[in-house]
Amino acid sequence: MNPAIRIMLADSNHFFRDGLRLHINTISDFEIVAEVSTAVDAVNFAQRYQPDVILMELNFPPSDGFTATKQILAENPKCNIAILTSSQNKTDIYNALLAGATSYLLKGTTPEELHRSIRLMATGNAIFDSHITHTITEFFTKANTCYPAHHFPELTHRENEVFTFVAQGWKNKQIAIKCNITEKTVRNHITNILSKLGASSRGEAISRLQQSCPTITA
Repeated sequence: MNPAIRIMLADSNHFFRDGLRLHINTISDFEIVAEVSTAVDAVNFAQRYQPDVILMELNFPPSDGFTATKQILAENPKCNIAILTSSQNKTDIYNALLAGATSYLLKGTTPEELHRSIRLMATGNAIFDSHITHTITEFFTKANTCYPAHHFPELTHRENEVFTFVAQGWKNKQIAIKCNITEKTVRNHITNILSKLGASSRGEAISRLQQSCPTITA
């Protein structure tokens, strides 16, 4: 039997957390390892419990989910953080991706869709709510518009090739098929790319593109 998917809930609204807990506890292979209501606790508890998936709100006065996401991924780059919020604001979506969030989901999602998303995130997939697909596509398209071949000299030819597709928002399976390599090899290339660029996530790597291409803005 596969180990349970370890989940942390990070939301200042305890009523919403109660509802999430009820839904998640109906799934036998899901385990809630921590619940927090502040960004500071999110960072501390993520380090202590090492969850596989974190469901993160953006609004944590006086801090925010963006800051917490960056800090968590700096300690544990393999953690899968999904922003779970009501905001469809383009700037919030862009900033979440740049902070390193794996996924962006809206609070109106059904329990079934949330369960499916958690499973996919636990295996390294990026999940985005269908209502913000256009914004996500726009984000990666803008990043890709100024991405010439071999943009980063510190990357190998193959790594630059893979990163080109990453910048376009391609999934690992799509990249593997396009490059005629295995998904494991794609994951290895992405790990090397992030290491060489000093990035903790795909979103942060895209941020490097934005820094070198001033025309890309959120």
